[in-house]
Amino acid sequence: MFTELLPENRSMDILHVALDVHMTTTGSMERSYATGDQEQQADIEILKKKLANWEPSIKRSLAFDNAVRALIVAALAEVEVEANAVPSL
Repeated sequence: MFTELLPENRSMDILHVALDVHMTTTGSMERSYATGDQEQQADIEILKKKLANWEPSIKRSLAFDNAVRALIVAALAEVEVEANAVPSL
């Protein structure tokens, strides 16, 4: 369920994608200089697609699924806040 939207060349699951987006957005992780912006944008698109196509799993996993969905929403919200932030002088 969490890996079907990842490109074939990616071995991460959706939880790690959300974590990378969060860490890159908050500055606690730097991606490679050559491809960092492209990787971040690709990961943001993966999260957006996953959210748009979200379907809850089986009933006994609903709490966990809701937590994963909330993590995706939080990571995307951080991206929006950062994109709208006023640069400090």
